[in-house]
Amino acid sequence: MPEDVNYIENFVPRGCSPETMFSYAYEQALSPHLAAKLKGIPASLERIMQDYRKISEQYAYVVIEGCGGIVCPIRYDQTKIFLTDIIRQLNLNVLVVVRNH
Repeated sequence: MPEDVNYIENFVPRGCSPETMFSYAYEQALSPHLAAKLKGIPASLERIMQDYRKISEQYAYVVIEGCGGIVCPIRYDQTKIFLTDIIRQLNLNVLVVVRNH
């Protein structure tokens, strides 16, 4: 399991397993589409949506962390998925956090 999964476990309700927290967790700290390609397990928008709906039924609040930035591809092969596609499909509210220089 990736290192950040262990870190995030400190902030979630007891009994919430890593398998329910992430649709996909890749070992390599790369862009999701590259890590998925190396592992041979590309992301599916349908799976992400199904997992979100399932966890949303269990908890009043769900926080979704973006991965690699808003324009970072989640999947980029014959199927293209970007974080904006997930946001749109799930009708999510968005909070953008950036460094102030």
